[in-house]
Amino acid sequence: MLRIIIFISGALTIFFYFFSIIGIVIGLSFIIFSRRDEWKAHGVVLSLGITFSNWISNTGIEMEPLKLAAIAGPATLIVYFSARYIINILLKRDKPTQFLKRLSRIKIKPWPRRAVLVLAIIIPVFMWQSVSINYGVLFNNSPQLLWVHAPITADRGEKFQVQVQCWDPYERLSAVYRGEVSFGLESYDINTLEEMPESYASLPVPFTFTGQERCSSTAYLINDGKDNGQRDLTVSIDTAGIHYIKVTDNTLGKTFCSNPIIVSDIHNNDQDICWGDLHSHSILSDGSGSFFHNTSYGRDISCGSLYP
Repeated sequence: MLRIIIFISGALTIFFYFFSIIGIVIGLSFIIFSRRDEWKAHGVVLSLGITFSNWISNTGIEMEPLKLAAIAGPATLIVYFSARYIINILLKRDKPTQFLKRLSRIKIKPWPRRAVLVLAIIIPVFMWQSVSINYGVLFNNSPQLLWVHAPITADRGEKFQVQVQCWDPYERLSAVYRGEVSFGLESYDINTLEEMPESYASLPVPFTFTGQERCSSTAYLINDGKDNGQRDLTVSIDTAGIHYIKVTDNTLGKTFCSNPIIVSDIHNNDQDICWGDLHSHSILSDGSGSFFHNTSYGRDISCGSLYP
């Protein structure tokens, strides 16, 4: 009875994406530790069924991933147990067919048997990690681009905060970034939208980021006095218009622009433009990262609490 409960618990993980690894481990445990061939076979089908469900939900395009997972995994288990049930009924009859007689007498030699068991362990693990683990996410925190956060509106001559971030290829802060940056301004007339050749602003002087020797997926949690891919700066713009703060990475030779900043003489708080990331999946559903991680990202990386 205990084995049946464990098996059913493993089968239910089909619907939990990353946590389906628990069901795969249960299946592999049956393969490795069970002495009865029947339960070894159950373990093979459980691990392969969950793996196939996880794999097809990540690669299939015919329907939504949850539907694919809900169909593929259970269908594999249903076909397997239905086939076993039918074969057992036929074997219990008085006159089973010659084929079933031969099937029931098959004895696999030790070495081929071990090879099959090894493959039954390797294949699920390989298929699961091929769609569930991104090794770039694990190990690549190299600088990819600069992201410049600024308020949408500002009073002329008013000091405001701008945040310059260096992102890796996976939209995380690059903890190892040590580039040298310089600043410029691109301005447009708010009425004609034509570029203004001259505008006046107080911009930061060029500086070099300080970072870590090793990569980190949570650079914003490192509190050692270094920039770690993120730095707050103070800017003021004395010319009315629509402005973009331009940040040039002198090491890479690339220039990146902020969001548009509307600078005027009269600031109306009732007309503030607000923006933010309104959609995020955490580990509580089918995403990744804890609730703390997601809220911290929205506050500290997306600057949801800093700028209207």
